[in-house]
Amino acid sequence: MTVQPESHDHLSDYERAVCYHNLPRTNNSLTMGLITAYLVCIAEALGAIFVGVYFDKPDWLRYGAIAFVALIVFGIVVFTIRAFVAELRARRVLAAAHGVPDARESAQDFPDPFADHILLRHPAHARGTLFSLTDNHDTSGYTVEADPSHRWWNITDATSGEVIRVVAGGGGKSFRIGGALPSRARVFRCEKEVALLRRPITLSDLEVEIESLQPERALLQLRSKGFFADNRLVGRVYNLRGSCYLDIDKHYFNDGVLAYYVTMA
Repeated sequence: MTVQPESHDHLSDYERAVCYHNLPRTNNSLTMGLITAYLVCIAEALGAIFVGVYFDKPDWLRYGAIAFVALIVFGIVVFTIRAFVAELRARRVLAAAHGVPDARESAQDFPDPFADHILLRHPAHARGTLFSLTDNHDTSGYTVEADPSHRWWNITDATSGEVIRVVAGGGGKSFRIGGALPSRARVFRCEKEVALLRRPITLSDLEVEIESLQPERALLQLRSKGFFADNRLVGRVYNLRGSCYLDIDKHYFNDGVLAYYVTMA
């Protein structure tokens, strides 16, 4: 078995800044609150249809059916337009950033905003069951062995040789647009549990809670692919040209974050 070959496409400084700071602002992703409000309207229309059928009220049935069809058409049109506009904005931002050369190392007038960040990447698609996590210079930092059924992942640290094992926990799958993910996962290093991943049921945009247990307890929350510590953005996950990137302040990088990036990003 061989390691999945990596892309050698370099992420420029400008592209990195755009993906980290600007690109999320162009995303008109559907929030849980918006989806809930839409589903409530659908339920009310279905309720009117039920009343019209059960109590033999033609007006309720007629207006309930009209409202139901109108809501379906409205949802298809509006959500499609939102997705199209977001994609168009993202393409324009990335097109403007593509090809811009890196800042010269001799230019010391401005501090590097990512000097304290860790940057890792892996293939966004067709990763196979064995692949590498590399930095922006294609230096391998970790090798990942993934169970085809997504029940466990073994992450080998290229520096220390230690293995970080991620095991999908109980509770079944947690649904999201794009696939079903483990609702819980446990992270082990040298047979010691070091982190927990949880996907709580919530109406907010919270996606994952990452609780680090060792060497000290800490909690990160993931919302819209951004890592937050005490509501302060400390990292992101983003996709560009076939690669998935983890870009996070090294002070908040831990085995739990790494496990999320490998299993759920």
